[in-house]
Amino acid sequence: MPWEILRRVSLAAGLAASAWLAAMTPSRPFLELGRVDFAAQQKDSYRPTPDGRAECELSAQQFIAWRTKGRVIPVAGPPWQAWFDQVEAALAAGKVPKGWTHRVPAPELRRRRFTRLHFWAQEPPLSEIASRFSEPAAYYLALPGTAPRYLQAYYRPRLRAAALGSGFWGTPTAFAYPLRRFAAGLALLTWLIYGLLPWPRRTPEVSAPVRWRVVGIDLAASLLLFLPFFSLPLLIVGSAQQAATEYLLFSLVFWAVSSLGLLALYWGAVWGSFQVQIADRGLRIHSLWGAADFTLSDLAEVRRAAFRPPHWLIRGMRLLSLLGGRRGMLAAGQASILASSEARGLRLRSRGGRSAFIWYTDQTGGMAMQNFKKVESALAGRISDAPILELSGVFPPFR
Repeated sequence: MPWEILRRVSLAAGLAASAWLAAMTPSRPFLELGRVDFAAQQKDSYRPTPDGRAECELSAQQFIAWRTKGRVIPVAGPPWQAWFDQVEAALAAGKVPKGWTHRVPAPELRRRRFTRLHFWAQEPPLSEIASRFSEPAAYYLALPGTAPRYLQAYYRPRLRAAALGSGFWGTPTAFAYPLRRFAAGLALLTWLIYGLLPWPRRTPEVSAPVRWRVVGIDLAASLLLFLPFFSLPLLIVGSAQQAATEYLLFSLVFWAVSSLGLLALYWGAVWGSFQVQIADRGLRIHSLWGAADFTLSDLAEVRRAAFRPPHWLIRGMRLLSLLGGRRGMLAAGQASILASSEARGLRLRSRGGRSAFIWYTDQTGGMAMQNFKKVESALAGRISDAPILELSGVFPPFR
């Protein structure tokens, strides 16, 4: 694979993976744990029960059985004792043990006032009783003692962070997105790979695109077009897995637009690979598809060429300008810029019918190729006086 293709494949893949990591949610059940004080709930409670008595008239055991609907899970042993102590102390004092900060939403953690801690159902010691949880509901963990201790555990079969109104709020970000902390590092590594992969060699005998222009194309394509539209459905849905399954049609609308960024990156690879090497008997033109030699004695024609944006795009912008307002003004300005855009180049055609284009300016007329005067000197006296060859399209041809 050519380096310029590999450079941009790694760039697009790395940025996409970074966005995916940032929105990736584990697909496994979890519990929201909170304190429960049945004595305080029963005191002065006159809510009626099925037998006609008020809640405050029931015994403690009857009240607990009535409130828990049979969802009490007894636990016992030193590990559970220590775990209960940690959970109750954290909920009471608003200070979580080391390594538990991801279990509390960041705003509540800063205020040191929270009522819930989040645990995966398969974390110890909860893994011992994970099979007892069956449906989304409040369960109660009971630790025996002189005064039994209880924790409310609300069971959720899977995480739904914020899926277009069908999810719920309050899950800690660090808990819901455990891999998000690696996303920035992966993005940085992606850009390091982009910069460290071998770049085309430049010598005084080579005319090639100005490098900062090539990098500018890649930056615009990846950061302004590809990454935003690839990431938007992940951010809106709130889960990468849900965006690629339940909301796939919704995501495909954005990903179709992001594919234009991939097309622009391909153009960056084409432009970045292009070189014109001045040889003794003519020119060697390097491109993404290989090298082609054009000897001066074999040249049938060297003709000036101009490349402009497609007419349909300019007309479309002019139609949008009729909408008026800010958008109309913006479309009118873009139509004016596109109508005046023109890249200049040369078309080389050999006696055997082979052809190649050398585009030496950008759409604004600025010089885009370094050392191009040497190419003009090599072709001195061979440039035809024929009318300028006018072309239009999205990307200029090279062959």
